[in-house]
Amino acid sequence: AAARGRAMAEHSTGGGAMAGLAAPADVVAPLLADGPVVIAGYNGPNQTVVAGPAAAVDAVVAGAERAGIDCTRLAVSHAFHSPLVAPAAEAFDAWLAGREFGPVEGRVVSTVTGEPLEPGADLRALLRRQIADPVRFGQALELAGKDVDLFVEVGPGRTLSALAGTALDVPAVALDTDDESLSSLLRVVGTAFVHGAPVDHGALFVGRLVRPVEIGAEFSFFASPCERAPEVSVGTVTRPAPGPSGPSGGDADAGAAPGEPAEGGALA
Repeated sequence: AAARGRAMAEHSTGGGAMAGLAAPADVVAPLLADGPVVIAGYNGPNQTVVAGPAAAVDAVVAGAERAGIDCTRLAVSHAFHSPLVAPAAEAFDAWLAGREFGPVEGRVVSTVTGEPLEPGADLRALLRRQIADPVRFGQALELAGKDVDLFVEVGPGRTLSALAGTALDVPAVALDTDDESLSSLLRVVGTAFVHGAPVDHGALFVGRLVRPVEIGAEFSFFASPCERAPEVSVGTVTRPAPGPSGPSGGDADAGAAPGEPAEGGALA
């Protein structure tokens, strides 16, 4: 990945741009005519990406908008998957020449060809083509979706899982490597478990101090001593009326009638 990035940065032609058009490829193709803009990505039934020189891409976008097609200019450094990055593909191919690759193991659906890779596939040629050739994501997704119950995107962001979720009925979740929390990991694990995948829950707690929880058990909590104190009930105490007294010897509660509680006389 680092070598590919260096090749892109050092050998690509500048001044390129890309845009996403909310339309199928057969609708987008006539907008390109014979100009320098090409289809860079077949992302789905109604999502096509174009790339080329910036001014030419702007002209295509303007024409698409006049035709009522929603367009989004992409924030990119180069016109990826177009002839403008072909020099980078050649430079990367020179780097790949000194590397050995083993046979393909397991089922791999290529977004370069849109088809499954054979065990003897020329991976060096595919990696070179992947730089300048269009991405056949929609075709690969449709093919892979026939045999899977869940798509999991692994990498930064959630763009691909969002595309997959709108293109197929197969659920798609993202293990976002930019997420510093465990939320995306737990979302993936939980979704996989719901769909019947075996989950090693113990791996989530390796190196972490946790208390075992017995599902369905009744919990007991520490009680506050104040909450456990017995209730005390005290009745009202009445004070007898004072006897006659002189003007200067009056009691503060002298005004209370016989048999009535004096102010402040209740005990709690």
